[in-house]
Amino acid sequence: MAIGVADMRQVSGMDSLAAGALRGMRLRRESNIDWQGCKTASQEILKHLQELNVTEVEKPLIISFPQRIECNDHCDPDSLGKNSMLCLMKISRGLHRYQELLTQYATSDTTELRTAVTNLLQLLPKNESSSPAQQMQAWEKLHVMDTILQRLQLFAILVARVFSHCAALNRDVTI
Repeated sequence: MAIGVADMRQVSGMDSLAAGALRGMRLRRESNIDWQGCKTASQEILKHLQELNVTEVEKPLIISFPQRIECNDHCDPDSLGKNSMLCLMKISRGLHRYQELLTQYATSDTTELRTAVTNLLQLLPKNESSSPAQQMQAWEKLHVMDTILQRLQLFAILVARVFSHCAALNRDVTI
């Protein structure tokens, strides 16, 4: 399946050089991922983060956050066309950790965001995740939540780009 120029412009976050690399690519059929559903769910997470008006945190906290997506995680357009599982596992581990953090330090205004993260996780391969819980007093939770939301926003932007790319590659493919 070749992707036309008009289709390439729809891939959010992709510059023209990266979009040119899409031509003629498609993800392997062995995948059973609903890419369009993942794209929609990841954009829903970003929408909820925007509604929460995430601000930059002055002093970072020492909390066990998921590692950032890095080059060796194979989330680049070329690697996604060959094997998306490494990238999906990294995304899944990160989302599981953010789900744990959002649940642990929950505030009433993050309910829809937690639901959006859960919805995206249901579309991804299952991944076991566990991390130590830290006990905090109620007054500390607000500052912790700001840090969590800021880090989640940065992570979610990359995740949305990955799923936008994968959805564009597979829009005519039944997986």
